[in-house]
Amino acid sequence: MKQLKVGTRVRLTNERILQLDSSSAKRFLERIGTVIGYRPGAKGPLVEFDADEERRSEILQDVAHAYLTVMPA
Repeated sequence: MKQLKVGTRVRLTNERILQLDSSSAKRFLERIGTVIGYRPGAKGPLVEFDADEERRSEILQDVAHAYLTVMPA
């Protein structure tokens, strides 16, 4: 799969959410992140999730494409 462009809006798939522990699942459920780049040698992108009223800003590294849903522009 080709790389997602920087700035692409994504969300973790429901399949991935179900694999997380309950605390992590709550942190990422229905949350939209933005691809901010790639680390050298990484297969998946860096995805930044902005802070909101309930959650702090977080960056996930090397997220497998299979676990991302691209959001409509």
